[in-house]
Amino acid sequence: MISVWDKSIAAIGKVERSSDFLELEKVIGEVSCISSDPDEYNDPIGATKYYKFTRSGVEVGFRRKLLNHINFYVEASDGYSAFNGELYGG
Repeated sequence: MISVWDKSIAAIGKVERSSDFLELEKVIGEVSCISSDPDEYNDPIGATKYYKFTRSGVEVGFRRKLLNHINFYVEASDGYSAFNGELYGG
């Protein structure tokens, strides 16, 4: 079984519509809510675009159009449920 962790590692540094990111979305198994930083943040690198998988406890961030970070919520917080999937293959 392929874990969310394996798919996450493969997707880091890839664009949104890459096969690796699409496979990560499939493994998470939830439709995301997409948002981005407000223009008022005036970040010189550019706004972060977020894919929020709130029921699954996962948040993905793209900066400069590449997957920059993935947050796994180990406990419910900020409107996210706790992540209860498998991170490491076992």
